[in-house]
Amino acid sequence: MKVKISYNIELDDVPEHISELLNNIGTRLEAVAQATSNTAIKVKSKQFPASALLGTLGGLREELEKIDTLFADFGAILAGYEQALLAPEALIEQQEAAANAESTDEE
Repeated sequence: MKVKISYNIELDDVPEHISELLNNIGTRLEAVAQATSNTAIKVKSKQFPASALLGTLGGLREELEKIDTLFADFGAILAGYEQALLAPEALIEQQEAAANAESTDEE
């Protein structure tokens, strides 16, 4: 099950934050690449049961799907960041409208 998580950071901190998250993805991709190489060696040497290989491939696909989702999320964050830089007044108005809607819903 997927859940949505949101948190606030300073606008100026967005690029550094995204950079750190992208570095984390790089580490995860390196792990996927290493696991793929290890699996290829096992296949070539015929040292694997097919069920284990299928499980490994399924796990690699799941990890790549998670990484793909993160890339999409980061793209949305960067688009919002750019929008905030180009039109800060509109962003403030949007945030105020959202806050007002939330306070109206709570009443």
